[in-house]
Amino acid sequence: MRSLLDDAILQDPCAALGRHIQQLMAKCVHNGDVSDDEDEDEHLTEEEVLERQEASAEGLTYAVGQSGMTLRYAWLTQRGFYPDDLDKNNQDACKVIPTYGGNPDEFLMAVFDGHGKVGDQVAYFARDHIEETLAASRARYPHDLTKAHDDCFKSLNGRVHGHRDIDDTMSGTTAVSAFIKGRTIHVANIGDSRVVLGEMQGDKLVPVPLSIDQTPFRRDERERIREAGGLVCSHKQLSGTLPMHDDWGDLDLGEQLDDSGDPPRVWKSAKSQIPGCAFTRSLGDAIGEEVGVNAEAEQVQKALDPSAKMIILASDGVWEFMTNHVVIEMIAQCGTPLEACRAVVAESYRLWLQHDIRTDDITAVIAYFEHDASSSSAPGSLSGVPAQPLAPPPAKVGFAVAGGGAAEEEEAEEEEKEQAARGKGPGAISSSFAAMAANADKRKHYNSRRTFVDTGTLSQATGGWSDDDEESQEAPPAAEALATSSTAAVPVAATTPQVTPPSSSRRFSNLNPFKKREASL
Repeated sequence: MRSLLDDAILQDPCAALGRHIQQLMAKCVHNGDVSDDEDEDEHLTEEEVLERQEASAEGLTYAVGQSGMTLRYAWLTQRGFYPDDLDKNNQDACKVIPTYGGNPDEFLMAVFDGHGKVGDQVAYFARDHIEETLAASRARYPHDLTKAHDDCFKSLNGRVHGHRDIDDTMSGTTAVSAFIKGRTIHVANIGDSRVVLGEMQGDKLVPVPLSIDQTPFRRDERERIREAGGLVCSHKQLSGTLPMHDDWGDLDLGEQLDDSGDPPRVWKSAKSQIPGCAFTRSLGDAIGEEVGVNAEAEQVQKALDPSAKMIILASDGVWEFMTNHVVIEMIAQCGTPLEACRAVVAESYRLWLQHDIRTDDITAVIAYFEHDASSSSAPGSLSGVPAQPLAPPPAKVGFAVAGGGAAEEEEAEEEEKEQAARGKGPGAISSSFAAMAANADKRKHYNSRRTFVDTGTLSQATGGWSDDDEESQEAPPAAEALATSSTAAVPVAATTPQVTPPSSSRRFSNLNPFKKREASL
């Protein structure tokens, strides 16, 4: 028998998703026992969660010159929840610039995800200076966007290194930008934030990645780091718990999720045991740069024909537990870009609390493309957001390829069902409701591939926790995530959320979720 929730999803999928997440998160707030010595005011209220959000105004639109294409766009950033550091600053930042450089044909979007002790300062610096830095680089390379973007990010990196008030020894930021000029989009990526386009292919809406995460899961990136003198191995390999190997399966982080809890990282040496980056390119990170963690952007350029329907730029807080396919499907179910931002961020927040005792900072910039009648006659194109289901995601590594038999297809089908049950596969949007209710009292700490959780075996300067701690300690109550809540409107001219620095470490985190830290890197 169909439930009231099922009916609500059919009538208004995105709003129903938000309301249900709100209800389920409310059930999690005081779930489980809390020890007597735990600080009671570490529980976030609904109001406190909302105070951690910054968002654009609703209803923002931009006609891209004479291209016949209009963007409806919005952004939202959610400060993370860290039980042992409730005042930790949001290290994410974003920038949206309509009429870039005074040119009505140009539109710029960018997302930055800081890490390390002063990662927020690096992310904010990049956000606040990308506009004039890119303008100066384009003046040097007026007819070559690729060289201009390369020069821009290298210039930003140099300015961060030379900034007297920013110690980027062990701090930095990822950066991803999407520059629209007429009907062409140019994407530049450094690190593991991501850009994904929703595109009609025939009668199906499919996710088209416009960036590839730069992490040690990529064989080419591992080889590049080693050529620069760096060591690539996991935390457990470095500590001697596991033998050294280089068989990481070349995980496709757009279509697959890393649930190992012990990803490959970049180290200066086995003896130094720093920096422990789970990414291979960034702005800042002076120590990492010594072993190849550089600011050389990977770039792609693509025509935006009427098959292009939507785009998302997001920090890794979104991609930790959701694939490109799932995120594009969520966006397609929403009516407005801000509604889509709320749904994606809330679902990301919910999944973090389902798998962990904290959440990452989470940021999304979303735009819908609308094409005028003269350009919308391409096969499969729609004037609004498509209602058709998404095409199945590409085959995963290790599953059936062209010419595969029934056994391989059956194995892939079983894996997809298991992923959906865990809230990770294409069916995660509907199945995650049941999964959340079932797992509300079973949340455990999840050693994110994004976060270096020191077990205490590597550095005396950290307050890390051991495997025994993981089994013996209980996770503190989760905070609420509200997708349908109202957020303060921000004028278009002020589309860069300002948050007061400083903050503590994230990606080089010595995070001990159950005890106050005695020292930090």
